[in-house]
Amino acid sequence: IAAANKRAIQRSQDCGYVETFPDRSVDPNRGYPLVVPRDWSGRVEPTKPFSYEIQGTAMWVTTKASIDCRRLLQAWNEPHGCRHYRIAIQVHDELDFDFPDDGRKNLPKVATLRRTMERVGDAIGVPLRVDVSYHPVSWGQEEPMPV
Repeated sequence: IAAANKRAIQRSQDCGYVETFPDRSVDPNRGYPLVVPRDWSGRVEPTKPFSYEIQGTAMWVTTKASIDCRRLLQAWNEPHGCRHYRIAIQVHDELDFDFPDDGRKNLPKVATLRRTMERVGDAIGVPLRVDVSYHPVSWGQEEPMPV
């Protein structure tokens, strides 16, 4: 981690930007560039470059996961002609879904969404683990889901 942080600082100081982890499905060698701001003296703050790389990569992964999950949700909704399955909200690197109240019948679909999101990590060479929880009544009442 220390070596990666040092490389990020040096690159941002030399080039003015860092890159997210390369996504092999887009470009196997280059990530998305993120400009790193400089302070009043023209130097980059040493805590920002590596943070930008990590947070930028997390946002890239979340965006790809939401696109892949949206395709699944559309396929599940198509036979019904309405939106029973949907992404309710995205908060940072978290996707929250709204499903019909079918209890345990939803578990296979939840497991499919989980695997879909975890597979996004394959393109950047990072194994991803997705946690799943269930909020049957309100956001304040969370129950773990065995998927």
